Amino acid sequence: MPSSTAFLYTCTTLCGRAITFRVDIMMSYWHAGSMRRTTFRLDDSLLEEAKAYAAEHGRSLNSVMEDALRQLLNRAAHDDERLRVVLPLSHAVPGHQPWLSARLAAGEGWGQVMDSLETDTTIEGVTSDASR
Repeated sequence: MPSSTAFLYTCTTLCGRAITFRVDIMMSYWHAGSMRRTTFRLDDSLLEEAKAYAAEHGRSLNSVMEDALRQLLNRAAHDDERLRVVLPLSHAVPGHQPWLSARLAAGEGWGQVMDSLETDTTIEGVTSDASR
């Protein structure tokens, strides 16, 4: 025969709003044998947020905590299965391309350089094509 208790619980959210909700605890003897109780320390503000979330969504605090832990463990397992990507490193010298630096140093302005790039030209091995 299942045991059952019900009571009203009131908590205050972080924004100062008081929420009262009915808490039902039903645990059959079958469930009592397959579940364990444990105690852990939890930051007060995190606990209040979890209680408020549970109340607003009509869920028990226990189910919210179980779901959060399951999501964390599933995400961690999924991250371990992902292939690691090795990104290529550039060994380029910071700054403009040498041909652009030379033109800017010679006194050409950005507008002149950009205008010259709009036509098909080759500048020291660099081809620009306006159709791209």
